[in-house]
Amino acid sequence: MAAICAVILNRPASALSLPSNVSWTTVYQCGHYGSIDVGQAVADSLFNNGPRIFRRLCSTCDSAHSLIFYLRLTPIPTNFSMYHTYTYTWASAGNILGTDFQLYSSWSDLVAGTNAWTFCNYDGIGIGFPRDCGPTGWVPWQWTACASGWHSFQELPVGVLPLVGGNPAQFDVLLLPPSPPQPPIPPQNHLFHPPPLPPRPHPPSPSPPHPPLPHPPFPSPPPPAASVALCAALSAGTAASAVYSTRASLTFGSVKKVCESHGHNASLYQRLVC
Repeated sequence: MAAICAVILNRPASALSLPSNVSWTTVYQCGHYGSIDVGQAVADSLFNNGPRIFRRLCSTCDSAHSLIFYLRLTPIPTNFSMYHTYTYTWASAGNILGTDFQLYSSWSDLVAGTNAWTFCNYDGIGIGFPRDCGPTGWVPWQWTACASGWHSFQELPVGVLPLVGGNPAQFDVLLLPPSPPQPPIPPQNHLFHPPPLPPRPHPPSPSPPHPPLPHPPFPSPPPPAASVALCAALSAGTAASAVYSTRASLTFGSVKKVCESHGHNASLYQRLVC
C-alpha cells in the first residue's frame, strides 16, 4: 500500500487547558522498557474517556523523537483503535496530522499549542507510531513495531522486505483526575411535588354553656307511716280535717299503693278527693 504523507505548513496555535493534577498510566511496553500490555480494549477505553493524549518514550531514538506527545483533535471514529494504530500500523484512516491530531516534542509545546510537527506519513503495514513523521520533515527509523515483531533482524514473513528501525518504546495515556462525589439527589422534586405541610394546630372552640332544663316538681309521697295512718283514719271515719290536711301532698297512685299494701280498699281514696 502506498504511503500517505501530510505536510502541515500553517497551523493556528491554541493553548490547552488541563487540570493541574492529571496523571499518566502505562498501557504498552516493549524491548528493555518491560512487557506491560493492558490490551486493546482497556488501552482504547482509557484513551477515549480521557483528554485523548498519549506519549511515547524511546531511549534509542534521536532527541526530537525520544519523547513525542499525541493530541487528538477530533472525535474518535467508529471502529477506530488508537492502540492498534500506534502499536501495529500507523494508519491514515481517521488519523491525519493537523486535522485529527497534533504531535509535539515537549509537554510545554502541547499545552501552549506551539511548535507542532509539520510532516507525517502513514500506512506502512507493520510499522507503528510515528512511521517517518518529523517536526519539520521526513525522519526515518524512529518508529516502533514491537507488536508486529518486525524489529531488529528477526525472522520476517515470506515476501516482506526486512524493516530495520523498530525501536523499544513505552506508551502512556494521560488520565484525568477522578470526579468529585456528587451530592445525593433528593427523593423528590420539590419544584413540582412540594413536601406536605405540617398539620396546623387548631385550638378547641369554646362551647357555650347550656342552661339546665327546667323540671316540673314531682310531689313527694308522704312518709309510709302517714300513708298508713291516713288509710286507717279513712277506714275508721276519722275527722275530715285530718284527711284534708294531707290531701294536697298525696296522689292517687301513692295512696292506692299504700292502702292496698295494708289490706285497705282502694276505694277509700275516693273519699279523700271528694
